Amino acid sequence: MKMTPNQEQDLEVVLSNTSDTVQKVEVSLAAGITNDNGIIDYPDGQKKV
Repeated sequence: MKMTPNQEQDLEVVLSNTSDTVQKVEVSLAAGITNDNGIIDYPDGQKKV
């Protein structure tokens, strides 16, 4: 998703639990960029969620 500064965009996420047990999911945001190798990089020490 490429956006300009101050642009707003709705993002819809659909989660499916295919296991037989109840799952607890915590959602958070992390800014990611694509590095020169095409791999997502999370600057400022943010962890992949």
